[in-house]
Amino acid sequence: MNPSKIEISYTELKSVYSQVLSFVHKEAPWDKNTNATTQIENDLELIGWDNESFFESFSNKFTVDFSQMEYAEYFDPEMGPDLESVFHFFVFLPLFVLKTFIFLLFWPFSSEIASKIRNFSFIANQENPKKDVTIGDLVVSVIQKRFSERRDFKIELKR
Repeated sequence: MNPSKIEISYTELKSVYSQVLSFVHKEAPWDKNTNATTQIENDLELIGWDNESFFESFSNKFTVDFSQMEYAEYFDPEMGPDLESVFHFFVFLPLFVLKTFIFLLFWPFSSEIASKIRNFSFIANQENPKKDVTIGDLVVSVIQKRFSERRDFKIELKR
């Protein structure tokens, strides 16, 4: 798929980028290294309700339409004490205790084996990992006035 072209002046692009960064720094003041590739959930650690609140505030401030965004493709919902969570807790807790015990058993004798044990995971990798939204996606969304992924657009500066 060829990316769509956005023609914008440097001044306007810089202004939008600065406004988005300012908003992000207000909403997530703990992160000082924010740039276009910063991810909302993974880097800023805005998860669940904090994440939803962030997007609602962003939408209101910049009048961006997020109604077409498939939220589940990008983020997990707020974790709650549902039946599945309780089940996972009681199934995986004994396995993690056993793993820790085996790790401590091998640790004094072989750091290589102990390291392999420590890095072992009982949980399989997700088949469909979440995409996450970047600051660059938000900048393009402000320009487009609707949720848009940065990778779907080619930004060309007007002369």
